[in-house]
Amino acid sequence: MDAFFAKVEELFDPSLVGKAFAVGGIGMISTASYEARKYGVRSAMPGFIAKQLCPHLIFVKGSHKKYGEASQRVKTILREYDPHLSGSIDEAYMDLTPYVDRHLGKDKTTDERMQFAAETVAAMRARVEKETRLTCSAGIAATRQLAKIASDMNKPNGQYLVPANKADMQEFTFRLAIRKIPGIGKVW
Repeated sequence: MDAFFAKVEELFDPSLVGKAFAVGGIGMISTASYEARKYGVRSAMPGFIAKQLCPHLIFVKGSHKKYGEASQRVKTILREYDPHLSGSIDEAYMDLTPYVDRHLGKDKTTDERMQFAAETVAAMRARVEKETRLTCSAGIAATRQLAKIASDMNKPNGQYLVPANKADMQEFTFRLAIRKIPGIGKVW
């Protein structure tokens, strides 16, 4: 999901739209609006550092009840494509292989299957936005880790397909900055 907690807050308080705000407080923030991100404010950043980067930053108290309800609405849609999805309140990991098998068949080439998966993901994302007014970004790849990394390539509200062949997967990973690999990054 794209800046999920922030987007849910905007649904409940439209006056926040277009403003630099963060969910959390001076100690730590959960996420930041895209307007705040323009100033370098990021998720899991101490609020006092975020306020130094963006002096006009607004802090909004989080509501896990609201986020949980919004997450369930999204996941109800996603489970139609993969009833076994996993993830957290603002992420979902899906295996579309059974869906592709049922709707396209197993006799197609890998490229045709990946293209069908990409079209399916685009339709799924559009449906999530229409029914929940929340956007999500997605990565489509042969492995869960590559899909996770690819999901950040066209944020917000975009998707990225890593072709399922060795050469394209290697090229994709070779171009990455090391900080793009989940679990590796700056310590505040």
